[in-house]
Amino acid sequence: MVALVTAIQMAFEWVGYFQDTPSAAVLLRPLILAWYMGIAALAAAVVLQDPVPGADQDWLIRPLKRKDMVLAKLAFVALAVCVPMFALNLAHAMALGFPFALSLGLILFKELYVFACFILPVMALASATRNMTEVIIVAALLVVVYALSVTVGAYFMGADWCPTCDSGISWLQHVLQHAEILFGAAVILFLQYYRRRTEVARALAVFGALALVFVQLPWNAAFATQGWLTGSSGAATAITLERGPQVPGSEVTDNAARDKDHGARHAATLLLQGHPDQALEYWRRRGAPAEAPAAVELPMRAAGVSSDELLLVDRLEVELFADNDRLLYRRANADVPLMLLAAQPGIATDESGFTNLSVDVPGSVYRKLGSRTARLQMDFSLTLMQAVAQYKMAARNGLLRAPDIGICSSEYDQDSIAVRCSKMGRSLFCYSATLFAPDGRHNPEIVRCIPDYRPYLPPLTNIVNFFGIDLPVRDPYGLAHYAVDSSELASSYILVKIYGERDHFKRTLAVSPFRLSAPQDR
Repeated sequence: MVALVTAIQMAFEWVGYFQDTPSAAVLLRPLILAWYMGIAALAAAVVLQDPVPGADQDWLIRPLKRKDMVLAKLAFVALAVCVPMFALNLAHAMALGFPFALSLGLILFKELYVFACFILPVMALASATRNMTEVIIVAALLVVVYALSVTVGAYFMGADWCPTCDSGISWLQHVLQHAEILFGAAVILFLQYYRRRTEVARALAVFGALALVFVQLPWNAAFATQGWLTGSSGAATAITLERGPQVPGSEVTDNAARDKDHGARHAATLLLQGHPDQALEYWRRRGAPAEAPAAVELPMRAAGVSSDELLLVDRLEVELFADNDRLLYRRANADVPLMLLAAQPGIATDESGFTNLSVDVPGSVYRKLGSRTARLQMDFSLTLMQAVAQYKMAARNGLLRAPDIGICSSEYDQDSIAVRCSKMGRSLFCYSATLFAPDGRHNPEIVRCIPDYRPYLPPLTNIVNFFGIDLPVRDPYGLAHYAVDSSELASSYILVKIYGERDHFKRTLAVSPFRLSAPQDR
């Protein structure tokens, strides 16, 4: 089993080295599954060599300390799994050209992270079973308990079941969950090897599956914690939100037709993507077509954002009040595009820099309000990003090495330039690239920004983070024309910008009086 797991790790690292090729992308999926299954099976088998439940195990009457037993098993798995993984990860990093000292520290942290967050919980689960069949059954039970808990939470609380989900500070919830799992694993190992309380250990595992769902960080506490960790400097004091002029009869559209276009596949996709609240909302609309929401279009913009800054929307809470201040509707964690509130590349605005913000209002609320006036309040949780570094690289066959961006290369491929980067340590989540000609002409800036404010928390499988961006230079349909085309790539260069967090802050925008007009079909 040790040889098999090591072989899987070798294959995984080898394929990962060529991860840009199509064949490698196909092989990575089964190898990732084999990686998890192989390590979990080996960890469980080591524990089950001397099962704790039952009264027919001779190790209980041998002159052997229980502490020595559990430490021997932990040490064996660490030597059999983590040591080969450490060597292979280090060889991978050296082959990619990363510095030895940097790679050594990060890989050591990654192996400790894998041991604490994956291997130790598997061994704890195995210690509460008699054989591999029971391991599979108990693991399946925990998965079912977790899935049902998520479904119940999403049904009764909607998006509030997980306030930080799909946001840049979801890593805080993940750290909390990892801490819960690690603590639970330590307690189960203690209960089994020092008290032999199998029923209590299994009950604790079920309780832990429930806690992973229902013990959630409140948004305000998590957002304040992120601001404290970032060291927000108050740079966003001058930023204000402004609402544009309302055009009567054009701000409400009917989403019923849009919902009819979606089938069961849409709900299944939402579930697979980890959005049970949206899947349940979809089925509610299908069951009650009259509840299909009306989309309220509001022109908005942010003032005070400079040209080298980006404004990200982490969360939007919408509240609609009647004229007597009675709450009619509230929706938290509403889906809004990033960088929507400031004029940025790729975001459509009018001449005044306003963009349309779409807010869904349930059909029942829409009919209840009718033509009466109301007050709309929007609470924004925002992050101000600023360009912290920029680098130049050749447009064709370019190579860039920098500590805060890693190793990047550029390659022309038919209609675009593919910029591909690999980096150890904290992965970049906000960056841009622009193609420049020698005389200063340039194509539109391409921005990639997916909020992820976590410090360095390594993925369990990979030691290297991969990211990239494509810069179009020719439209095969002839609809778009670029200032710098493929004929000038030999003398052109790419300007890469890296954005870092500058401030996390909140803003509130109230629209009063607010009036809904008749919806127009899309």
